Amino acid sequence: MIKVGVLGGGASGMTAAVVASRNGADVTILERLDRVGKKLLATGNGRCNYTNDIIDIGRYYSDNKDLLQECLSNITSQSTIGFFRELGIEPFYDETGKVFPYSLQASSMVEVLREEYLRHGAKEICGQRVLAVTPV
Repeated sequence: MIKVGVLGGGASGMTAAVVASRNGADVTILERLDRVGKKLLATGNGRCNYTNDIIDIGRYYSDNKDLLQECLSNITSQSTIGFFRELGIEPFYDETGKVFPYSLQASSMVEVLREEYLRHGAKEICGQRVLAVTPV
């Protein structure tokens, strides 16, 4: 079994833990704060704007437009919405194209991500700093 260490229990780290644990990896999230998802709870004014219905390169700022275009072409808002629908989160679209959980509560996102990776056997170590990573 592949062992995966995820550094950081934010939105990306929790999502990575879901995907890796679903695929059979032995996953451990290492989070500096006292719990995972803590910063996520503050996103979108506590509502968690998790994607945008309209993804247009003109709405983003970057010194490297080619890299930005490559990143934006690798995932769509519909695939992100579908991923969270699988976890039980229905989308709420605001008038500007921002997409939030229908509950308008960031805690909904933290709960479903955490429940999913724990269900697949992932573990958490919180309140610890990672000072170095060395290959074994």
